[in-house]
Amino acid sequence: MIVKNEASVLSQCLESVSELIDEIILVDTGSDDKTVEIGRGFGARIFLEPWGNDFSRARNVSLEKANSDWILVLDADEVISQKDHHNIRNLIKDQHYLGFALEQRTYGNNPNFKNWIQTIGAYREEKGYGGYVRSPLIRLIRNDDRIRFAGPVHELVEPSFTRHGLPDLKTSIPIHHYGKVREPSRLEAKARLYLMISKKKAAADPRNPKALSELGAQYLELKAYPEAASIFQQLDALQPDDPNIQADLGAALLRQGKFKEAEVALQNAVSHFPDHTDALFNLGAVFLKQGRYVEAEPIFSLILEIQPAHGNAYAALGSAYLCSNRIEEAVPFLQKAIRLNPGDADAHSNLAWAFVRLGFSEHALACGREALYHNPEHSNANRMVREAEVVAAEPRNNDAAKLLNQKGEDLYVQNRLIEAGNHFKAACKNDPQHGHAWNNLGVFYWSTNDKEKALTCFLRAYFLQSNDPDVSENLAESCSVLKKTMLENLLKESNTGAPLMPEPQYADEC
Repeated sequence: MIVKNEASVLSQCLESVSELIDEIILVDTGSDDKTVEIGRGFGARIFLEPWGNDFSRARNVSLEKANSDWILVLDADEVISQKDHHNIRNLIKDQHYLGFALEQRTYGNNPNFKNWIQTIGAYREEKGYGGYVRSPLIRLIRNDDRIRFAGPVHELVEPSFTRHGLPDLKTSIPIHHYGKVREPSRLEAKARLYLMISKKKAAADPRNPKALSELGAQYLELKAYPEAASIFQQLDALQPDDPNIQADLGAALLRQGKFKEAEVALQNAVSHFPDHTDALFNLGAVFLKQGRYVEAEPIFSLILEIQPAHGNAYAALGSAYLCSNRIEEAVPFLQKAIRLNPGDADAHSNLAWAFVRLGFSEHALACGREALYHNPEHSNANRMVREAEVVAAEPRNNDAAKLLNQKGEDLYVQNRLIEAGNHFKAACKNDPQHGHAWNNLGVFYWSTNDKEKALTCFLRAYFLQSNDPDVSENLAESCSVLKKTMLENLLKESNTGAPLMPEPQYADEC
């Protein structure tokens, strides 16, 4: 390990492997906290190495000090699950390979990372996090002088394996990494350090695609979008047919509000790689930003065909429906997005917005507060909570709604459809949570051939009375006739109804 001021996480890391390893080599590059003291408490051999803005140099010092036949390389904000110890022991029995790639899983609750994967509870180390980004890295290696790290930043041993033709094997054993959920000041400082080193690396070899790509990624992380776009444009000149470069360029342009240029880059990426979900998602985002909701919808739907668990695509479809005033349709998509990404404050806030418009004040409050739990400074969530409190104070006349609904049913039986419809509308206005009235209003619209309006009414009725067989049958028929296959599947999957809100995901861990 190489460390600097890791007192807050080092114990967790070392405890996770204490029963697996025979020695701990800890190279400290200038800690002024209790990092070294904690390391000694675990029996680590401590080596002090001056920091020289070169991660590989420090890493290689640690390799040189190792005595064991095999070396496991970790960072202080990483852990290995105890249930994978036997898997690692089994790997090193195989004498054919000199290295094994483990799967680094960088956890977080921000589903906007590229290649985001939802957690499924397979490891207790996932608890509290909605998903992760994975990177295969050779971290379990033979103690062999030919194997050394290369690169001053984003250092890897992979070049050693390529250069010497050494055999390695990719595995699915995870390294649980919490580097993106540490204190903001530390993340900012680390990003700026990486940027400084990446700039030097790129300046030393300005036509090196890997160095430029790393530099562009650092600019993106620091939200320096014009600089990122400039780097990706340089990369594009070197590798004009690389869809990943075009996708990154499009992302940087999108975040600058340069929608026309972003669309060109993203369309180029998709033309070379039609299933590039990141390029597709950002292309859909370009359409959303421009109010081109009809064009955005098939883009996000396509993403879900390619990657059915893409929570961001569900959230984006929900946003598109909200902005198109298809409030009822938005709800199941936003609920699905939250099931996939429980920490997505934007999705919680948008669902609160939908519930406010539907008059479901209690559920709007719950969603708004959940959004604020994940992001206390979320301005839209704060506004939704205030609006939900206003809606909650508005009077509801349930008795009048019942009488109006009953009169509407009598008129409908008499085939006085227009009068019946007016009574159902009045009932819903008097009590926005009168499920029977919404279902009857849907039947009225269906009988007058206004099937889209009927669908919205059946959805409202379903949110309020999901167990009512008549409501379920009417909604299923309308979805079938209107070819709302994805909506129908979501409703079958949840089968609970929107107002049945779950408890906050992490409140018990405050």
